[in-house]
Amino acid sequence: KYLGQYTEAEIALKNDAEISKHLPDLNGLAETYGDMAELYRDWKAPGESARFSEAMRYHDLALDIVRKSPHPRQAARFLESRAATLLKKSDPAGALRDVEEGLRLTKSNPDNAATVALVKRKGRIFERYPKFGDAAQEYQRALHLVKAKDDKAELCGDLGDVARGGKNFSVAQSWYEKQRDLARDIPDADVEADAEYSLGLV
Repeated sequence: KYLGQYTEAEIALKNDAEISKHLPDLNGLAETYGDMAELYRDWKAPGESARFSEAMRYHDLALDIVRKSPHPRQAARFLESRAATLLKKSDPAGALRDVEEGLRLTKSNPDNAATVALVKRKGRIFERYPKFGDAAQEYQRALHLVKAKDDKAELCGDLGDVARGGKNFSVAQSWYEKQRDLARDIPDADVEADAEYSLGLV
């Protein structure tokens, strides 16, 4: 994402934040803080690893701004991002709390993109720790919400993975075949190759 230039990205984002602090609309500052949180979460500079304490600090700063804004549904997207960080730092309970809060926000302030991201994140949480049946339920829910074939293909792959994890190999094969067929329709050779590889595992 940052082409390996983590330190350079950090400097650029900090400069953006200083400028955004002086603008009347603080949504830009929230976006920059959100980007900084994701940078620290994904940090892979030589000899270093993810910087979770800094990631959480900037997630919290971003959420403080958007929760006070006239558009509270924006908070749902930032909650999904913080949930991803919490999951990466092995805090599934915290990640699930953020997802549930985000889903409550999207229920009262509809935002399909944010809802899909939150439902998929919930599936990831269940898949990792592992509750394959619950994960499949969330991925199925997301599948009903998305329209684009590439999104559908990704979710078919996810459904295949959780079925395989639960030893339901015939179900997994069916989902991987759907993923492959969607990839051929798009077309997307990489996704098709991934589906073929997964089919080889079942």
